[in-house]
Amino acid sequence: MPNSWFQFKQFRVAQDRCAMKVSTDACIQGAWTARQLHNLPPVHRILDIGTGTGLLSLMLAQEQEQVTIDAIELNEDAALQAAENFLASPWNSRLKALHTALSDFGSRPGQYDLIICNPPFFHNQLGSERRARHDARHSTALNKDSLARAIAMLLHEKGYGSIMYPLSEWDDWLATAARHGLYPAAVLAIHPGNHTAANRMIGIFSRAAQPYETSDMVIYEDDRSYTAMFRELLKSYYLYL
Repeated sequence: MPNSWFQFKQFRVAQDRCAMKVSTDACIQGAWTARQLHNLPPVHRILDIGTGTGLLSLMLAQEQEQVTIDAIELNEDAALQAAENFLASPWNSRLKALHTALSDFGSRPGQYDLIICNPPFFHNQLGSERRARHDARHSTALNKDSLARAIAMLLHEKGYGSIMYPLSEWDDWLATAARHGLYPAAVLAIHPGNHTAANRMIGIFSRAAQPYETSDMVIYEDDRSYTAMFRELLKSYYLYL
């Protein structure tokens, strides 16, 4: 059974009321996105879509001292837990959790410099018994077209989006994003081990179609210890790195 909390170096994430717990993949997305922002124009306003525990917002707040973050969440229990995690963090004045569906979120167009989302997936699999876990994991709650349309509307003209999907969903997401004028600027392929294919893809998207590079991140060595590249990426966050 997962712990009711996950301790990072500078903050703690309570997760007992959230369907989806802190995951290694989400930690990679948060850390890699924060690193990519160092190579982009300054970011001031961030939107976190489907924040869950608030993990991604907390990771970005730690590394980006100038940002304010709005974090929206469909599930009421998760939204309340994210709000509590934000309040307990060193950056509580810059973080706001909102209980709302993306379709009901009343923000003006072009408001955000960065939009980050770890969307629901596994849309072809059977639904979970618990509704909260189903909504957190399955794209019936937030499909690709709705997500891409919302990002295109809410993102500043020169802003960026960070999105993660399973490899099996990635080509479909790329095509959907392109229909809404969003194109990859950098991509990270996540491999569980040295001899395994990528199972997750993370992309930074912008409105400019341009050549981009796909980098690879391997999480585990053959002995199940973390790789040097994983340790280097997560050392600012993980307690024992």
